[in-house]
Amino acid sequence: MEKSNQYYEIDLMQLLHAFWHRLWAIILAAVIGGGALFSYAAFFITPLYEAEALIYVNNSSFSLGSTSFSISSSELTAAKTLVDTYIVILKTRSTLSEVIREAGLNYSYQELSEMIGSEPVNNTEIFSIKVTSSNPQE
Repeated sequence: MEKSNQYYEIDLMQLLHAFWHRLWAIILAAVIGGGALFSYAAFFITPLYEAEALIYVNNSSFSLGSTSFSISSSELTAAKTLVDTYIVILKTRSTLSEVIREAGLNYSYQELSEMIGSEPVNNTEIFSIKVTSSNPQE
């Protein structure tokens, strides 16, 4: 079987010249494409708004008055384990039903549960709660 060694020469100046003569078509395609994408985004994509709160979990009781205190590593470890527990409690039906009642929301438990996300922050005793809604007032 014979091997073919064909080479193709590309002249960059000739290629640029061809682009220059068709620049109007390139610009027109970019404007039409950009307009179509903008229209799609403006009319078919619902904007979502997000609010976030960070909560610090501490399992020791202390007074901040004139008393000095220190937190031990075992207390920090216990607080880190409590973070996962609090995240589970946050998503329970009873907690979210209470939130719906107290805030006077028109959501079902399932709808509110899908709007709320929570996760530990960098394996610390802090966790974040994020609520996503299409209504910026909420």
